Amino acid sequence: MAVYDAAGRSAIQEFTVNVSANCAASAAKPAVSARASGSSEIFSWNRVDGATGYTLKYWTSGNEADATTVDCHDIFGYSYPLPGGAGMSGLNFTVTPYNGAGEGVTSDAAAPAASALTLAVSPAVGALNLNWNALSGASYYIASYSAAGDQNTQTTGTLSGTSSVLSGLEENAGYSVYLTAFMPNGSLVRSNTAAATTATRTPPRFWRKRMP
Repeated sequence: MAVYDAAGRSAIQEFTVNVSANCAASAAKPAVSARASGSSEIFSWNRVDGATGYTLKYWTSGNEADATTVDCHDIFGYSYPLPGGAGMSGLNFTVTPYNGAGEGVTSDAAAPAASALTLAVSPAVGALNLNWNALSGASYYIASYSAAGDQNTQTTGTLSGTSSVLSGLEENAGYSVYLTAFMPNGSLVRSNTAAATTATRTPPRFWRKRMP
């Protein structure tokens, strides 16, 4: 930009204003999607004008307060590893664009993609009952589980049919479980992650017989 006096002389040196760098990212809302890729799930989104980076937030259903936040910088995707096999993580996620002036508009929350393998868990004393739908063509299944707050995941041996029992667990303890189906062609299908708290054994009650 330049300003001149009446004689045509430059009164102020020319300078440039970079509007996009000094304003918050566009009001456009990113469009997000998720897809399975090998042993990972890929979260992706479109470019937003004016954005210099993107913040990804993901969480399991009902646990947004414990969401994980990742600065993806100027990348339009994020690869989430799926321990124990391929499929879909069942995670919800949002993407927020940003630049030096602040944050833009957060995307709508992407609902978790449904898996072809559905796992249901119910509590028992020091155990969990597992039930799932039969996945056509599956050779066998393996259950992976971990105690609440424990990063170490344990696995069962091979399972067949549509039910099993995880025994030998702590009583009154929370666990997360997911199932992996192993297909004849070498591919894997991962179920949703189910959570439950084991039951506690009720101590026997003794009654004193009243003497006549």
